[in-house]
Amino acid sequence: MLQDLQFKKFGGDFISDLGQYIRDYLEKFPDTSIYVGCDSDNRRNHTMYAITVCMYDTKRKDGVHYIFTREQTPKERSIFNRMLGEVQRSINVAEYLEKELEGHIKRFTAEELMKMRDENNNLYKGHQDKLVVIDIDINPFSGNGHNKSNQAFEAARGWVVGSGFRCRFKPYSMAANSAADLICKRW
Repeated sequence: MLQDLQFKKFGGDFISDLGQYIRDYLEKFPDTSIYVGCDSDNRRNHTMYAITVCMYDTKRKDGVHYIFTREQTPKERSIFNRMLGEVQRSINVAEYLEKELEGHIKRFTAEELMKMRDENNNLYKGHQDKLVVIDIDINPFSGNGHNKSNQAFEAARGWVVGSGFRCRFKPYSMAANSAADLICKRW
């Protein structure tokens, strides 16, 4: 599936080799963290998924460089299935990058991870040692039924964390709820 996706820069230039592009970026900016996110939008006859790979230099802190791809599928009527479709696409890209970026990004040890905390002050687990972070566009709070994506929260979190990735959810998931949202809903 990933080989069928054509990533491109925000300016419109296509990227012929996703792994090589990110490795070259990391060579120029070695203090970069990689985030993968996905958002979706139901249109009249189809569902549009936008998948982003965001690169943030934690030393320079001068903004995020992101690349993206879009995928159109038959319309998904279930919000639960659509949210899990976002998670599946994010995991597919993240697993690809796991292989492509080995040796180019520092892998945290179990001891380092167990000392780190996420945005909600939760400790990471020792097995969440994958090289990229997955951002999920799902609200962890039901909001008295207003946040429909919340129904997939537990399944999504379990899938991502169980796969060994660190993950972030709304409002901290910039790769999904900012970058992918822009690509998906405004283009």
